[in-house]
Amino acid sequence: VLVSVPFPGCVYAAFRIAQTIKAMHPAVITALGGGFVNTELREITETRVFDFFDYVTLDDGEGPLLALLEFLRGDRPQRELMRTFVRTRESDLGDDSDVVRYINHPEPDIAFADVGTPTWDGLPIDKYLSTLDMLNPMHRLWCDGRWNKLTVAHGCYWKKCSFCDVSLDYIGRYDAVAATTLVDRIEAIV
Repeated sequence: VLVSVPFPGCVYAAFRIAQTIKAMHPAVITALGGGFVNTELREITETRVFDFFDYVTLDDGEGPLLALLEFLRGDRPQRELMRTFVRTRESDLGDDSDVVRYINHPEPDIAFADVGTPTWDGLPIDKYLSTLDMLNPMHRLWCDGRWNKLTVAHGCYWKKCSFCDVSLDYIGRYDAVAATTLVDRIEAIV
């Protein structure tokens, strides 16, 4: 189960979802990613996060998730995960305490033009529960709707705003989609 946390208002619900999954089906693998994770959990050391999520991925998720799925299938060693945090036992250091380890096997990301567009087709949206945990109107707009995002670019072409950390991979690596590809994706959705 992959959980994306785009905004702070979604964090509580994400952990409650994972908590419920682990309580009912402990063998189910869970992974956490999304915009909030990319900015606020880049230097995570708290092992208790991994009581809820088995993996935490950063930045554009297509490459890390493909690597994770290949690892879970047995087609890739764990040391070749991309931009992924895991909890591991450091028994080789003489103590058996858990630590958080970041694994980032360098390999090219999936080209933005090859990523595609997600849809809600086939999902029973009317049966989904709201995960809104605040009454803030902006959080309601961001978190309580069914959004079908059509991304026109990854990253930032300008990279000069003082409030933005342009050293982050998902901001500093600009990749725009061709207009023809964008139109093809819009036509495929409607």
